[in-house]
Amino acid sequence: MDNLLAEEVIRRRLLVDGDGVGDDRRILALIKNYLHFCTNAKGLDLEQRAVGHRRLLSQLHQVGMSLVRTNEMTKINEETKEMFVNLGTSLRSEVEQTKHHIVQYKTLLENATKHRKYAMEYDALAKLIRSQPDRKATLEKKNKLLTELASLKTMEAHLAQKLNSRKQNMTILAGSIERLKELMKNEDNLPLPPLPTLTPNIISININPKEEVEDATISPMDIDETIATTSETTIYSKEMILMDEDLILSPSKKEEGKKSPRAKSDMHEDLSESDGEQGA
Repeated sequence: MDNLLAEEVIRRRLLVDGDGVGDDRRILALIKNYLHFCTNAKGLDLEQRAVGHRRLLSQLHQVGMSLVRTNEMTKINEETKEMFVNLGTSLRSEVEQTKHHIVQYKTLLENATKHRKYAMEYDALAKLIRSQPDRKATLEKKNKLLTELASLKTMEAHLAQKLNSRKQNMTILAGSIERLKELMKNEDNLPLPPLPTLTPNIISININPKEEVEDATISPMDIDETIATTSETTIYSKEMILMDEDLILSPSKKEEGKKSPRAKSDMHEDLSESDGEQGA
């Protein structure tokens, strides 16, 4: 491949330049002048021979200088080539080192980014932990709340037991009220005894409708005591009935009772009037 390129270069130079330029031209001119001097030296005198000889020497010196210059240029080119080769090698090694450093720096950058992220998370977590109360204080508060909860549970059990007892008492009271109402209804359904007839010295009282007491002789003082006892018993029974009815009233009835105190006063007036009539 190199031989073909060299032949191609020589062929082009011969076609374009002819004898060539530069060193090649000087060498060809020196050869021509030398051949011309050798062939024509017999017909020349000494002075012409000396001039031709000096011309050939000058051309030879020029060719020698061209050779030295060419050698120096070749040497310089070789040194320059070697320098550039070494420079390319050093540059390639530096590029490889730079690539390796870039990879290392990328790894360091990723690690630094992770460390910064973790540091920010740690700071946020530390702030959150500092915002929360101390563990000792929290445990003390927890124990206090547990103690309060236990006391509240005990109180709840006590209140539940008390409520059950109140419910039982209320049930018993309601049953007693119902029985008392039935008893009152039965007493209301019973026929009233006849009024006693007063005589100047003798009074007859029928205590039981079925059993008649004949010829009962009672003094006026005994009659007054009997009437007073009967009226007191009736008033006490009616007051007990009213108290029981107030206890079992529903909230709506209680409100009605609060709204109409006049009705209760009328009821008490009726009771007092009936007691007055009985006393009379």
